[in-house]
Amino acid sequence: MRKEEVRDADRSHERNAILAEIGRIITSTPTIEEVYHLFAQQVGRILPFDRIAINIVRKGTGRVSSQFVAG
Repeated sequence: MRKEEVRDADRSHERNAILAEIGRIITSTPTIEEVYHLFAQQVGRILPFDRIAINIVRKGTGRVSSQFVAG
């Protein structure tokens, strides 16, 4: 394998590990606020951001409410 292929494989492995950790956080964390916070931390490892927001769109009304903001 070329160095670039090895680096790409390592990056892919790291992303998969982070996605697995996000899945674990979602299924095992007791409070939704903690889930949001830990989710943001993990997402920041693979997709750096200045600000992240989680919004909910209410079915039927289409009303949007902000559930979590960091950054």
